[in-house]
Amino acid sequence: MPPFIVDVFDWDMGPLEDDYIARSIIPVTEAAISKDDTIPKPKWHPCHLKPGTPACGEILISFSIVEDDYNYKVPLNYLDLKETVDF
Repeated sequence: MPPFIVDVFDWDMGPLEDDYIARSIIPVTEAAISKDDTIPKPKWHPCHLKPGTPACGEILISFSIVEDDYNYKVPLNYLDLKETVDF
C-alpha cells in the first residue's frame, strides 16, 4: 500500500484563500489495525514544506486501517493527551 499523505492548510475567514502549511507522509507500517471498536492512540508525525527539507512541525493524528467502513461502538468521550502522548 502507498503511504498516507496528509496536507495541512490554515483556514482564513473572508475573501482570503486557505494557505498550504506542510505535508506529512506517513508509512502504512505506522498505522494501527483496528480489530475491535477501540480508537487508536494518536502519534506525532513530522511535516515538511517540500520533499527533502527539514521538518517544519508535526501533526498529532490518530487513524487505523480497517477492512470496511467501521462505526465505533465505544465513542471517544474524553482523551487527555497529556496522559497518553509524550509532548
